[in-house]
Amino acid sequence: MRTEPAIPAAPDSAPYSVPAWPDEGGETGRLLRGRDWSGTALGPLRDWPNHLRLAVDMLLGGAQPAILLWGRTGIALYNDACLGVIGDRHPGTFGEPAARGLPEVWSRFAPALRAREAGAPQGPEAGFPIRGPDGRVAGVLAPVPLLPGAAAAWTLDAAKAERRRSRARLRAAADLAPALLWSNDPGGRVTWCNRRWLDQTGQSLAAALGEGWIEAFHPDDRPESLARFRAALALGAAFEHEQRLRGRDGGFRWFRLRAEPSRDAAGRIRQWFGAAIDVEAERATAAVLRQSEAFHRVAAEAGLIGTWDCDLTAGTCRLSPRAAALLGLDRSLPDLPLAACLDRVRPEDRAGLAAAIDAVGETGAPFDEEFRIVGADGAVRWVHARGGALRDGAAGALHLRGASLDITARRTAEQDLRANEARLKIVLAELQHRVRNSLAVVRSVARRTAETSRSVEDFASHLDGRLNAFARVQSVVVRDPSGGIDLEGLVADELLANQIREGSRARIGGPAIRLTAGAAETLGLAIHELATNALEHGVLSGERGRLAVYWRVEPTEAGPHLVLDWSEQGGRRVRPPTRKGFGLALLERTLGYELKARTRLGFEPAGFSCHIAIPLSPEIALDSGHAPP
Repeated sequence: MRTEPAIPAAPDSAPYSVPAWPDEGGETGRLLRGRDWSGTALGPLRDWPNHLRLAVDMLLGGAQPAILLWGRTGIALYNDACLGVIGDRHPGTFGEPAARGLPEVWSRFAPALRAREAGAPQGPEAGFPIRGPDGRVAGVLAPVPLLPGAAAAWTLDAAKAERRRSRARLRAAADLAPALLWSNDPGGRVTWCNRRWLDQTGQSLAAALGEGWIEAFHPDDRPESLARFRAALALGAAFEHEQRLRGRDGGFRWFRLRAEPSRDAAGRIRQWFGAAIDVEAERATAAVLRQSEAFHRVAAEAGLIGTWDCDLTAGTCRLSPRAAALLGLDRSLPDLPLAACLDRVRPEDRAGLAAAIDAVGETGAPFDEEFRIVGADGAVRWVHARGGALRDGAAGALHLRGASLDITARRTAEQDLRANEARLKIVLAELQHRVRNSLAVVRSVARRTAETSRSVEDFASHLDGRLNAFARVQSVVVRDPSGGIDLEGLVADELLANQIREGSRARIGGPAIRLTAGAAETLGLAIHELATNALEHGVLSGERGRLAVYWRVEPTEAGPHLVLDWSEQGGRRVRPPTRKGFGLALLERTLGYELKARTRLGFEPAGFSCHIAIPLSPEIALDSGHAPP
């Protein structure tokens, strides 16, 4: 007993996969492979048990007519030698219960099969039992001499048998053909197609027969293809058409289909034979050629391309007017020294270009180079030159012929694109940095506000104001990430956001200073806290208070410092706070930590004051070299 190799299962997503087993059997073997058995009692072909596979191998490999009855319903399988016995009932009986398709066979062997299942011994006239791993009878293999009415079939004409073998050989050869082959009956219905068709379209043989092959046509091509084919059927003339066919992967490729009729001695059409050849690459090449021809035609008409012919043996070049103008050379001269043309090339590119030209002369390698030239006006331009070697006669002069195109605009665009990409990377990195910092600030503000708030309402009110102050700074940063934030605008925006307008009750002023984004975020929160406190508890909570915010740059031994004075006068009597909230923590600790600032707070009866001194380092101001006013 031989053991069959494991049959790989077809992917579920594939509409059909031609199995590797069985690999013999002629017409019935091909019919067995091409059928989808998943809807039958036998199940998918890949799941057939080994004892059923062994029985099928014995059946299909035998030279004598035989039939296999399987299972309780007696599903009938038979070999090519048995076709004469089955007659016109084939292929409708193949793979079907014998009781329906071959009742005389089933009535003969069903009792013996039932008796064997019950354990009763049977003689050889009941066929040869096929047992499973559990020892139970799963089916019976019966040679044709044991079948009713088989004696006459046993003496089939040798010429008919040879014809079947010849047809099998032809179909095997057709399966190996590089084209998709098929046949149609006189009405146009498909009666056969080769393995190439099945492999390309993913159809099963049963699905492709009849009018099923039309399903492989591209929906957009189907109406015209069918109209042409039906016209050919009506006229009895050859049919040829290019259209797209669906592939196993669901994609479509272009094929050239041709079909011709086969006639009998009386001239009547017996059937049609057709072939389809893949022309996807041919059409793609033709499309590229058409595009290339159109481009070169338009480019030549527009004067963008220059052509040239360099005699490498003589060391001379013949340039078209456009090529000569591109190099800034005299257009009236028919031939120019090759060295004069190379002199127009930038020194940095000249050696590489000369080496490429030498390679053409030595090996005939294709010439495809991009280089810079210096025109007569001194302008530098990029040129793309392509060409090939051609020799005049067997031992004639070697020429390099081709065309040149000014690609300065493309090169400039590529350079600008690379520069923009570099800038974009910097912006994205800065954005990531700012987002991380912003989230950290928001978390810190929320946490500290929660720690110092007396109620949920108090927390919501103060958190909203602080986040708005932070957002105002961010909006300025987004408009000009590298421009910095003007200190005067920062102070004015915070006062205005708290309904404090510069005028009779508020004065601000100082030299122009542009803060970095990080410094502006922290100082902006501090100014917001001072303004909010002035409105709620300080000088602006009444009608007569006045506010002054001035800043200056003072020189120190450690370098220039930004000094900001916040002064409130004429308001309520000020007393030192009994508890330290978010604002005091920001002024006294956060400014020192984030900006290295020194802060002094004054709670005088006449009004509150805040003195902030910040080192003007590059981390604080964009121009840290301010001279004192």
